[in-house]
Amino acid sequence: ALRQQSLAQTEEQRNGYLERFVGGMLRNQSRLPEAMSDAKASDPNVTAQAYYDLLTTDLRAQLARFTGPLSVLWVVPTGAPVSEEMMGLFYQTSFAAAPNKTITHIPNSAHFIMCDVPDRFHRELRNFLSPNGGVPTTGPPR
Repeated sequence: ALRQQSLAQTEEQRNGYLERFVGGMLRNQSRLPEAMSDAKASDPNVTAQAYYDLLTTDLRAQLARFTGPLSVLWVVPTGAPVSEEMMGLFYQTSFAAAPNKTITHIPNSAHFIMCDVPDRFHRELRNFLSPNGGVPTTGPPR
């Protein structure tokens, strides 16, 4: 029903939805026109299917089998009725089975970290792409 409802929207309805949805994923509202342009250019069929898959697929049981480096950057979503500690526990628990992970909170950002705090995002990306894949060689995961 979710996919069909999304695909049944008129262009005006879809644009209004995207404005609210994408706008809530940015703290840096100066980047909203760019993000909206990308969102509007997305194929509605692909977007509807991807969102459906996101909501209905749980791969946590498979994480133990993934031995490559994994970097999870997380934020507290704008307006989320949870504390930073609760959100951190959610991510630690969700990715507990992944053997080579780093889990990093990015403060002062909404979903689009690369738009809200680009310097921090690029630092985390460079660290992940470093020779050890951003995985600490000693000590517990951060």
